[in-house]
Amino acid sequence: MEDEFQIPVTINGKELSFSASIVASGYITKIAVKIYGETVFYEPDEEGQYRALISNESLNNEPQINVELLKEIAKTIESVRT
Repeated sequence: MEDEFQIPVTINGKELSFSASIVASGYITKIAVKIYGETVFYEPDEEGQYRALISNESLNNEPQINVELLKEIAKTIESVRT
């Protein structure tokens, strides 16, 4: 990924950091976040909040990736944008 930056999150008392980059996709700018070997794309919804785009298969294959972690990453992205 070009122009990588780090997204720090704190979850269950642990401080974690994930590599990310901005990806232009048509009229939407997505953020690609590398989470434990999986690339998860975040895109803004109609209200400007970020949602994770990840398949159920990816969620099931990597037990360290869970909904709580995905939400915390989205919160960090939103806090930087405001």
